[in-house]
Amino acid sequence: ADLVSHALVGARQAGSRAHRELASGLSTPVGFQATAETVLAAADAVRASSAAHAFLSVSKQGVAGICETTGNRDCHVVLPATVASTDDEERACGALASMELPSRVIV
Repeated sequence: ADLVSHALVGARQAGSRAHRELASGLSTPVGFQATAETVLAAADAVRASSAAHAFLSVSKQGVAGICETTGNRDCHVVLPATVASTDDEERACGALASMELPSRVIV
């Protein structure tokens, strides 16, 4: 049996460089939560996470080293249903399209 996984980065952390870099190395879809005020930041997080990154990390053996990622093409914007409006959906899709990214938005 397969296990389906999904990761979610909260609206406050969507602008965090560390969270974007970590998301770029995951092999599961990652959603960046957005509020009406943070739609552009979430779209930018999707763009940043789709690119390759290199950052300092710790291996399973506890040794510090450089971790290189290839980028995560399965990132998307998540709009909470309690605050999402049609305008927010359109702004999120427009922001992703302006960055030449697929318009993947979950409500």
